[in-house]
Amino acid sequence: MTAANRLEKSLQDIRYGARVLIRRPGFALGVIFILALGIGTAIATFSVINSVILKPLPYGQADRAVMIWSSWKGFPETWVSYDEYEAYQADIDSFAEVGISYGPLTVTAGGDDEPESLQGAAITESLLRVLDVQPVIGRNFLAEEDRPGGDSVAIIGYDLWQRRFSADPEIVGATIDVDGSPTRVVGVLPADFRMPMDYGGESRTEVLQPLAADPMEYDAIPGEGFALAGGSHTFYAFARLAPGATVTEANAELDAFTERKRADGTYPASWDFRAHAESLPEQITGDMHSALWGLGVAVVVVLVIASANVAGLMLIRGEFRRHEFGIRTALGANRGALARQLLMESGLLAVVAGAIGVTIAWLALRGLRFVAPETLPRFGEIGIDGVALGFALGLSLLTAFLVGLVPAMQAVRAGPHEARYGAGTAPPAGRSVVNGRFALIVGEVALAVVLVASAGLMVRTVSNLMAIDPGFDSDRLVTVQLALPSSRYPTPESVSAFYRELQARVGTLPGVEAAGAVRILPLATDIGDMGVSIDGYQPAPGEQTAGEWQVVTPGYLQAMNVALQHGRYIEDSDTAEDPVIVINRAFAEKYFSDLDPVGRTVVVGSNTETRVVGVVADTHHNDLTSAVKPRFYIPHAVRAQRTMHLLAQTEADPKLLVNSIRNELHSLDARLALGDIRMMADIVLDATAQPRFVMLTLSGFGVLALVLGCAGIYAVLGYFVSRRTREIGIQMSLGAKRTAIFGNVLRQGLWLTSIGVVLGTLAALAATQFLQSLLVGVSAADPLTYLATALLFLTAGVLACLYPALRAMAVNPMEALRHE
Repeated sequence: MTAANRLEKSLQDIRYGARVLIRRPGFALGVIFILALGIGTAIATFSVINSVILKPLPYGQADRAVMIWSSWKGFPETWVSYDEYEAYQADIDSFAEVGISYGPLTVTAGGDDEPESLQGAAITESLLRVLDVQPVIGRNFLAEEDRPGGDSVAIIGYDLWQRRFSADPEIVGATIDVDGSPTRVVGVLPADFRMPMDYGGESRTEVLQPLAADPMEYDAIPGEGFALAGGSHTFYAFARLAPGATVTEANAELDAFTERKRADGTYPASWDFRAHAESLPEQITGDMHSALWGLGVAVVVVLVIASANVAGLMLIRGEFRRHEFGIRTALGANRGALARQLLMESGLLAVVAGAIGVTIAWLALRGLRFVAPETLPRFGEIGIDGVALGFALGLSLLTAFLVGLVPAMQAVRAGPHEARYGAGTAPPAGRSVVNGRFALIVGEVALAVVLVASAGLMVRTVSNLMAIDPGFDSDRLVTVQLALPSSRYPTPESVSAFYRELQARVGTLPGVEAAGAVRILPLATDIGDMGVSIDGYQPAPGEQTAGEWQVVTPGYLQAMNVALQHGRYIEDSDTAEDPVIVINRAFAEKYFSDLDPVGRTVVVGSNTETRVVGVVADTHHNDLTSAVKPRFYIPHAVRAQRTMHLLAQTEADPKLLVNSIRNELHSLDARLALGDIRMMADIVLDATAQPRFVMLTLSGFGVLALVLGCAGIYAVLGYFVSRRTREIGIQMSLGAKRTAIFGNVLRQGLWLTSIGVVLGTLAALAATQFLQSLLVGVSAADPLTYLATALLFLTAGVLACLYPALRAMAVNPMEALRHE
């Protein structure tokens, strides 16, 4: 047969298949709807996994780049010191080059000309080489620019170049205002570039400046090569692996290095200091890896249920078409041609379903933006691209083959004798056929139980998280970030005076009940610790005494409604001449036990002697589930920070206050701009974003699986009622009661449902273990969740059985005896 003949034959099969399906529009639409739901959810989930995990990062050979972390007791993953950066560059042979970054920072661009608050970072001149990123125009920083006293230069982001400078190619070499200082632009970053720290956040770094660090600034012991304890750990560190080196080899070298430093006393033994490297792609997407792959498995389950449902429907329909198959076989039709015809019909259904599925996926991804956390890595890159469309086509063709395979085999077995059955009438089914249909239903229910049980566990987790008291009141609180440039605010006194005046002005705005400022917003950014020495506390051998440190202005604790338990809050009268701190309950219980801490001395850092003036309630900072650590609050007047978050508590909608705060800011300094503007309630809600995202997605899959499972029960029972119409009529004519007929059909459906529930529960007990790291306050084997899931499916099973059972009960015996 020539290619033209084969093409003509295929077109004939397509036309015939289309006519057959059009004659049964109800069946065709039902199959298309079921497949479209399954394919659409699969495309949407694949698009998320592809965008977040599979798509290459905007770095050259990203798998050869690593992040380096420090860790010690209480801090499993924290920053690197400058001395460690220098040592890793010199001593770790597995690293070809090392770079560090300080930030994210808040910078103001524009000066008097429409000032704009931007996210920035200070980096070593080696960092972009480590990431293998080249500016689209211009160049990287030079070594001489990354030194104290070097030229003031910057590399700006692509979006900033487009937005503020109209993509002017002459921007390279031009001077712009950054934090009040003339700064020469030397390059523009690629459009898709993001700093690794930007992933998982809402903002993108748009201004890079040289770190220009003086190594002596970071040495705790000036003049010596390596500071005690490594010095101040404040930098994000990155490295590019040397040719042939692996992450495992790099970690072995880091272990050996830190072991030497622990042995010579550089790192105190009590710290249990460690350093480790992690692949950059894993670092960026690691938190969501297991959750997303788990959702990928869930959507495969949904697709399998949908395919099994359709396969069952097509199998039933094939039973009723055996008369047609028999006649075509008797007339000389090739059995292979019959099988090809059925595969063509399933192909048409699947391709149409795939096209509709793409639309469903597009709508699902739009809806995903309302439920997915903005901290989801690469959130803004999620969408349907060419890869996703190719996946949709391949999935549609695979589904067509799978759902059409069983009916095609059914047609191959058909012989001329099948013609004796009336058109549209099913012949008697063998036990293997019956058992096959039963197995499909049991399998669908079991898989659906796994999804619904998983969703139930996540519902309980989110409920438990929402019930946790963060220790502060987030209602009606607006937060705005501010950063003061050193060029105009050179001294701690000028910084402190500015924030004191701005807070006073904001505090008098109509509707403002309280105002204050804080260094780091709780539940938004991780907080570090600082060593302390406590009057009267004798640490155990090897114990490290430390506390999380926070800088606040008077009024912050009151604005957050953090309860005062003893003593007083920080006040306007607290100054650098008489340093004081307020401590939390965890600090008081650990270091003062039953003693009254108020009035006692705490040495903060190496030499700042402070006096405790108050004890406040514990509040959660890094997350809602970790134990609260000892923390102390330092008055802003004692440790003036240039970057702070101003908070204002209002009587009404806090969003309405933003313009008023902006006006007060500009009345003080027109060259400043508001930075990150957030509602505190949104920050608290974001703290539960990841488990809420998993919960909502799994719940959607679970509901879909439940509906498909019930549809399968309904379809199969409906088929059996129609196939057993004559038998039911005979039973009734012999005296069988209609209620007994109703009960028999109902028992049949509930028996199938019960077996599926039992098998599904056993499978769920194993499958839900992957959720264990996300669960809070509930076990993966929670009996209440599994009991509720079982009751839900048994109830749904009863509802799915009702109509077929009522139809069986309504059979007219005389009509049934004439059946067939």
